[in-house]
Amino acid sequence: MGLPSSNAMTKRTWIPYVAATVLGAGAVLAQSITTESDRVTVQDATDATRVDIGPQVIVEGEETRVLGPGPDIQALIDAATGGSAKPHLIRLGPGVYDLAAGLVMKPYVSLAGSGEDATLLRAATAIENLVQGANDMAISDLTIWNHGGHASSKAIFNLLASPRIARVTAEASGAQGYAIYNDSSSPVMSDVTANALGTTDGYGVYNTASSPVMTRVTASATGATADNYGVYNLSASSPLMNGVTTTASGGVTNIGVRNDSSSPTMTGVTATASGAGSNYAVYNDSSSPTMTGVSASASGVSVLNCGVFNDGSAPRMTDVETSSSDGTVNYGVFNGNSSSPIMVRVRATASGGDLSYGVRNDSSEARIYSSLARARNGNLVSAGIDGINLDTRVYNTQVVGGVTNDASGTQCQNVYDDTPAAVGC
Repeated sequence: MGLPSSNAMTKRTWIPYVAATVLGAGAVLAQSITTESDRVTVQDATDATRVDIGPQVIVEGEETRVLGPGPDIQALIDAATGGSAKPHLIRLGPGVYDLAAGLVMKPYVSLAGSGEDATLLRAATAIENLVQGANDMAISDLTIWNHGGHASSKAIFNLLASPRIARVTAEASGAQGYAIYNDSSSPVMSDVTANALGTTDGYGVYNTASSPVMTRVTASATGATADNYGVYNLSASSPLMNGVTTTASGGVTNIGVRNDSSSPTMTGVTATASGAGSNYAVYNDSSSPTMTGVSASASGVSVLNCGVFNDGSAPRMTDVETSSSDGTVNYGVFNGNSSSPIMVRVRATASGGDLSYGVRNDSSEARIYSSLARARNGNLVSAGIDGINLDTRVYNTQVVGGVTNDASGTQCQNVYDDTPAAVGC
């Protein structure tokens, strides 16, 4: 068995499997199991299911062990019986499993590999959904690659399903590549890596009408001609994002986290965006996320860099650090289109390019408390805060780089109060 093809996004060392014969069997998957000519057949009581599972499968108790590539994994999934009374585990040994069709999981039948560096499920042809999850089951300890050439490829696809996904690397590529796609689903995801490469759009994790729990998830998207999204939340999604790291790079538009009509809870999230196009570390569109301890950074010799972009949104930002640099226009935080963010202990910085703004308010009602707004090295404009109107409130905040478009006429680089009249200038 050779190593995976060189076009894969993540390079790993794969442990080759060793062919073996059946060491033992128990009648748990179905009513009878027989051995004929070094093959194993599983048959249920009605004689409706006969599955030739080959010599590399061991059935013991509520577990089926596959010693290496070869057996029909879907047949094993379909043959597993017992339901909630006897949840079943199919454990895959080390090796590269090339799939000619996607796997469709079912409730109470879990799939586990021998480790992300040991077990690889790989699309052998153009497959849209390589692994489709189900309720009341788990996918763990393996790597899933969908680089088979389908225009809309998904490594893991959950539709009305909420599996547990742990210690999994998922990768996908295509015109639209989705490493993990959740539709009306609420999976529990922990210690997961999701990488996408799209020529039109790439999504590390895509949530629509979904509320997954995401803990220690690393999500990335890259593609030279694509719109890239590390995590995309839309259609009233409300995921819990804890310790999530997102990266979007190299495309026309790169967004670390995009929230569209959604209300995620983002805690300890690190979001970065970079490239030659337009880069947004966090982009909130008609959304109300709760952002705590978030680091958002956008950079690159580009058209636009923005740490946090709010469009018609009302985020609650606490202990957030956001920065942008080296674009033609740079924003630490941009508040536009009647946005009403609450910013507490926010450090918003911008530098370089032609126009740099620590915080820019455009027709918005921002509330800024105990924060830092800093801009420097803009060739044409550097403004700590741009756009203070009668609806803006700035308390106990240091402004470095001055204030522009201040309706009250106040120009100060230090601290403002509720008027906002200058204090200590």
